[in-house]
Amino acid sequence: MSRTGRVVANQWENKVRGKHQPRPRSGHTIAVLQNKGLAVMFGGLGDDVGEVTSDPVLNDVWVYNLQEDSWEEISVNGEKPDPVFGHTAEVLETETHGVCMVVFGGQSVAGVLAGDAYILKDLLSSPTWHKLPSSDTILRSSLSRWGHTMVPLHEPGSTISLITGKPVPPEGNPQ
Repeated sequence: MSRTGRVVANQWENKVRGKHQPRPRSGHTIAVLQNKGLAVMFGGLGDDVGEVTSDPVLNDVWVYNLQEDSWEEISVNGEKPDPVFGHTAEVLETETHGVCMVVFGGQSVAGVLAGDAYILKDLLSSPTWHKLPSSDTILRSSLSRWGHTMVPLHEPGSTISLITGKPVPPEGNPQ
């Protein structure tokens, strides 16, 4: 079930659109590609069971079509990111790889913080994950973190900046 907000009416509306939709979750990301009328969701903590210790951490990709009010799970190739929640993701449109999604950081259910960045290239045609080297210029920081913000700067698709978040403390365990 997805929940949609109606700003004008100042109320929430439950939308159940068949069985083909993402499972309930929290700590996921949804990035909107407004010019295509699409929202892309990645990962999160599955909220099926209701207990953090038994809920699965996810690394699935779903696309929501805003005009058709429908979900589609995307089958992807390549080296998938580990399942995480509390990560960031941004959808970009590039000349060479079409619509792409960049994912950074997050936390596993075991409490391990991720410092990896992945790009999902050609999201709408032939989606393939690629792990970005930590020295790649797209990253301003390669610190493991969760609860941070990632925003594109300057020209769309040219630079992404990470802002704050919860890093791994010196002893290596999240607080």
